[in-house]
Amino acid sequence: PKDQLERYGVIKTKMQGEVRLLESIVEKPKPEDAPSDLVNISKYILSNQVFDILKPQTPNPSSGELYITDTLTELAKLQPVAVHVPQGSYLDGGNPLEWLKANVTIGLQQPELAEPLRSFLKSAIS
Repeated sequence: PKDQLERYGVIKTKMQGEVRLLESIVEKPKPEDAPSDLVNISKYILSNQVFDILKPQTPNPSSGELYITDTLTELAKLQPVAVHVPQGSYLDGGNPLEWLKANVTIGLQQPELAEPLRSFLKSAIS
């Protein structure tokens, strides 16, 4: 949801034929400043060139943190960085309610847990 974009890095991409390429990542933007509604879920396969960019990086002035997202934006200026947009849903493990939803979802998908979990949830709700 657009109102939650400021909790994530938001990516700007461009299409090159059938491939989506990274242009930049804006870390935790205000919703009105977000370049898209695609959020970065921090799953990377990177070349070792990323370390050359990461070494001289300085902390972000507003947070004091180093952001890999700044490094990825720099890397995208030097070489193509492909972006994969997964299908399905995403639950944020850093949010307590989303963490619970994820665990219930996974539990209900496990044959040995599904029925006992369903029974527990029904009794907890009633």
